[in-house]
Amino acid sequence: MQLQLVAVEVALGEGTEALQRAIALALQIYGEPLRWAITAVDSDRRVAQVEAVVIVAAAPLCQESGVGERG
Repeated sequence: MQLQLVAVEVALGEGTEALQRAIALALQIYGEPLRWAITAVDSDRRVAQVEAVVIVAAAPLCQESGVGERG
């Protein structure tokens, strides 16, 4: 398990529930959100900047080609 800091932009919807759903969907791509915060809002573009810490599964270790092979 690893932690990763991500930043995403989310369109402002109608109400807080729609915004929370949009944030959850945007962060789901990166992993399981541990915590998130809206750090900026652009009212002209109607988007919110969200920074989050997500839990990601550790990548498996890569093995070099030929390891364990006999030639």
